[in-house]
Amino acid sequence: MNDRDGVQAKSVFSGWNYSIVLTEMGQLFSFGWGMYGQLGQGDLTNEFLPRPIDFASETGDVDAGDYDDDDEDIVDCACGLWHAVAITESGKVYTWGYGKDGQMGHGTNKGSTVPQLVTALKDVRATQGELYAWGFNAFGQVKSLEPSGEGEPVEGVNVLWPTKGVLFTYEG
Repeated sequence: MNDRDGVQAKSVFSGWNYSIVLTEMGQLFSFGWGMYGQLGQGDLTNEFLPRPIDFASETGDVDAGDYDDDDEDIVDCACGLWHAVAITESGKVYTWGYGKDGQMGHGTNKGSTVPQLVTALKDVRATQGELYAWGFNAFGQVKSLEPSGEGEPVEGVNVLWPTKGVLFTYEG
């Protein structure tokens, strides 16, 4: 990824000692420390130069590695400490990296070195005002609402699947 390639950066996201670049063409490139697979390259190695993240190896429908105009664009990304999340133009959510606390949203405590579709959200097109969350919940920071609109946080239980109607509150 350099000026000779004609690649234009749109946004840069950073985690702990790694970064991901979203290009104007809807591609993701990663570089930095890769010990937990957070670079999405299929391994645990460090990358000193930006490399494209290939979604097609896992999903078959999004390919940021060999981009052409028929591929679905990535529209946003976020980096956690050792994991990352991306969303496509059609609303599909992908995660990769460290997953010990359920931050992958796949119903397990396992990580991934390649982007994986969050299947619990594959048929969901969130509307404005809807929130979904999962992961570390030692202090009850993820509050799942029941259909009645009532719910209580459960401290110490990590949320392994995306939960609809999540409220994040701060009392201070």
